[in-house]
Amino acid sequence: MTPPPVPATLYLVPEGRTEACSFWRAWRPLTVLSDTGVPCSWGYNTHERIHRYVPGHGLVVYQRLGWEDPVQGAEHIRTLHRAGCVVVQESDDDMWLSRSEQKSHAEMGLEEKELSPEQNVVSTRLYDGLIVSTERLRTIVHAVVSPDMPVEVVGNYIDLGFWKTSLAGWDRHPKLKGHTTIGWFGGNRYGRDLELVAEAWRRLALRYPDLRFVVGGYLDPVIKEAVPSHMLEVLPWLPVYPRDGLPFYGVGLLNMDIVCCSVADTLFNAAKTPIKFLEATAAGSACVVSPTLYGPVVEHGVTGLVAATADDWERHLESLLARPLKRRRMAERAYAYVRDTWSLSDNSWRFLAAWASLYQAGRANVLADVRSQVLVPG
Repeated sequence: MTPPPVPATLYLVPEGRTEACSFWRAWRPLTVLSDTGVPCSWGYNTHERIHRYVPGHGLVVYQRLGWEDPVQGAEHIRTLHRAGCVVVQESDDDMWLSRSEQKSHAEMGLEEKELSPEQNVVSTRLYDGLIVSTERLRTIVHAVVSPDMPVEVVGNYIDLGFWKTSLAGWDRHPKLKGHTTIGWFGGNRYGRDLELVAEAWRRLALRYPDLRFVVGGYLDPVIKEAVPSHMLEVLPWLPVYPRDGLPFYGVGLLNMDIVCCSVADTLFNAAKTPIKFLEATAAGSACVVSPTLYGPVVEHGVTGLVAATADDWERHLESLLARPLKRRRMAERAYAYVRDTWSLSDNSWRFLAAWASLYQAGRANVLADVRSQVLVPG
């Protein structure tokens, strides 16, 4: 059987925000695919630019875009239909059921408007289909949005060649040289994601005065209160996209011998992908992880250590501190696993299969809107 054609595909991502989701879900995959001759590109979803981007594309993918006014959203999608485009949404987070388990934009001090889960449900129903990053998200969409919504799953895969090239030539922070380090990196969130880690760090700080704790990005109060300030190094935000000779955010991980990949046991976290484990492994760190999200991916004692309680975190972190050779071998085994399982180059075909399937599923909607604009003489 002849596989369905892969349409020329355009991803439109939020402008003015260098989010990791755009890095993982648009910029790197489309760069890798376009370098092999696949007709795909990405741009920003500002309305004044859309008509410049769209010509020549059969599939338009909006990253996380929803509408406060669903009438405006429906008309926008009809306009793209009449230009011959199937229009789908893309998300690697649960925007529809458990978004409230993460901080809102207002709580994070952002001025950008944020749709409610109910508004996201209505917005998603306007699209011809959806691309998500996990099977759990597909189940949520079919349960909350529509059981008939065409949904394709494409995971988050890491471009190891890009990471190797982008990390080359960079070294750790001068203040951290000569110290073994334990780190965490990430954005603004509720402290419950880090409570167990903070307690383990507090205990280790009392016994290992030469140890240094490293935070990349957001310093949560639970961490700040747990670790003496002279043992804590907070690294600034680094750009998601390397530019102008500046380091990208992965360079900060070179400062972390051991990385804590920690999330609370919530529905929102369970629907995510293990990006932090992939990133830390690509940078050469050994990982201790929470059972939620990371447990199904990390083989305990082989590619990482799984910690369910504060005692677990303390014991596993201390075992890696005391045994550098164990730490190095675990990091090497984790890298081999990530290379063999989570490589973008080996999994890029999944994007093509999803695009082809959604394009076929949405063609009827495009044809209906094209016919609706044809004037029939009276």
